[in-house]
Amino acid sequence: MSIKPGELQLQAEVLRFLSAKPDFPRGNNGEVRPKRVADMLVNPLYASCICSEVYELNWLRGHHQPLISLETYDKVQTRLHGTAYAPARKNISDDFTLRGFVTCGDCGKKLRSSWAKGKYKHYAYYLCQTKGCDSYGKSIPRARVEDAFGDVVRTLQTTPGLLQMAETMFRDAWAARLDQVKDVTKSVRRQIRGG
Repeated sequence: MSIKPGELQLQAEVLRFLSAKPDFPRGNNGEVRPKRVADMLVNPLYASCICSEVYELNWLRGHHQPLISLETYDKVQTRLHGTAYAPARKNISDDFTLRGFVTCGDCGKKLRSSWAKGKYKHYAYYLCQTKGCDSYGKSIPRARVEDAFGDVVRTLQTTPGLLQMAETMFRDAWAARLDQVKDVTKSVRRQIRGG
């Protein structure tokens, strides 16, 4: 599984990514330690630079092949010490399947979603939170939005070219996933033989 530049915004996201890799080293409890991730992100050795306060070595170029460029290392440091980001939600679409896709009819901005508590139960709504919009603060019941979306989807028809392209994409994705599983299997076998 490859990641896109900038996809992992937080150390917690890097931790989740590395925890999904079975061949990544783990602690005694079988989990990837947050401290290990934090140390990795600030270690210039990955960019083929050697630094040591003990030996008074400061940014010496190493003879080993870098795993990341110095530019990438600098971007990581800027992100670590720059503006804080809110953590990515794990349940981003559990309750509101169209969150991030539905837009306001007046201003065109994405609708937010929320739960409202009634006297006996909770109610799900989509609403516009763009100040200055005519629909600001007006909520639409989730059922009405998602039912209307379902009606639109039922009217859609695909073309043969689109189906062929989708089939090709799925075959390519399947082949890439199969290659990834083979790589992980080889790595685990190497670890078993070595340990």
